[in-house]
Amino acid sequence: MNNIGVAERKRDVQMLNRDQVLKGIEPLVVSQVRHVPSSSDTRVLLTDKNEIAIRPSHGAHSLIVDKAGHTPLMKFIGMPEIFEKHLEPGTYVAAATQLLQRKEHFTLVINNDQMITDIVSYGERDRISPVRVLDTIEKTIPVKGYNRLVFATRELVQLEAVGERMEPVVPGDLVQAGVLVRFSPVGIGVPRVQSYALRLDCTNGNCSDIHFAEFAGGGGGEGDDIWHWFRQNIRKAYNSLDKVVAEWRRLASEHIDPKDRASILEAIIKESRLPPETAATVRAMALENPPRNNWEAYNLITYASSHLLETPKQILQAQDTAVKFAGAETHGRVCPVCRHSRN
Repeated sequence: MNNIGVAERKRDVQMLNRDQVLKGIEPLVVSQVRHVPSSSDTRVLLTDKNEIAIRPSHGAHSLIVDKAGHTPLMKFIGMPEIFEKHLEPGTYVAAATQLLQRKEHFTLVINNDQMITDIVSYGERDRISPVRVLDTIEKTIPVKGYNRLVFATRELVQLEAVGERMEPVVPGDLVQAGVLVRFSPVGIGVPRVQSYALRLDCTNGNCSDIHFAEFAGGGGGEGDDIWHWFRQNIRKAYNSLDKVVAEWRRLASEHIDPKDRASILEAIIKESRLPPETAATVRAMALENPPRNNWEAYNLITYASSHLLETPKQILQAQDTAVKFAGAETHGRVCPVCRHSRN
């Protein structure tokens, strides 16, 4: 994919529809997955154009490693990237070959240009059809639209689906039930389902850890059918809105002493690892409308994840911080004021 980014819905913009979601995922779907069952004959080569290539087996055609695939290759074989720059070419390819041959079997991800974009350990997972994922979501809950599509990694998609049901956290502050799903169309990465709700006041996408499930295999019904797992957990996540709203109402009841606002805000910014310009915007928002309770402080994080941040890594970090801030078990670590878990 040329640009691993995010398709997101900002204020006053329509939610993504099914066709837009599938179009956003399409560059990943066209990727091919090639399993290399034995690494004994695998070789890392240097082409005449000084490009790194991999010959998966004796007699096979060599495949060029795309620039984006260099880092995954080095990480997979356990070689620091600096070695690629400082070793002699012959020494580098010999060392890389030896390290790769020790990996037994593995999986190559190949794009439409027949270039390797990723290399990972082989896993017993099938490709997951995006069309079938959307079908499963839409047949399980009443989907009104999709708030945002994020590429969590080069192979892992995170999708926020929004349903019909609404509940107020406080009077006039509605959230709309949904689910957050992660899956890999190329079968790399573990699928997950998480509780999710859309705050209608300013279209913040809020996650919760009240319901969270990862597909581990061997634990489902219908012959360990992953689609049964998806249906079951999508239903549970969507129906957890009452528990999610109760958690957020607790935040709204926890008033912030004015003298503590600055320290709480800085703790949020630090935990979210916000870039300087985003942190400055959040501080300005807090100065204009000081957070009176932890719900309002919490929504400074979710606003940043939904409206200010652009890269998937930043968005996911902010979402994770919001979940931890709301969670009773980790609130003490995030908040510098109370220093203990809630009762």
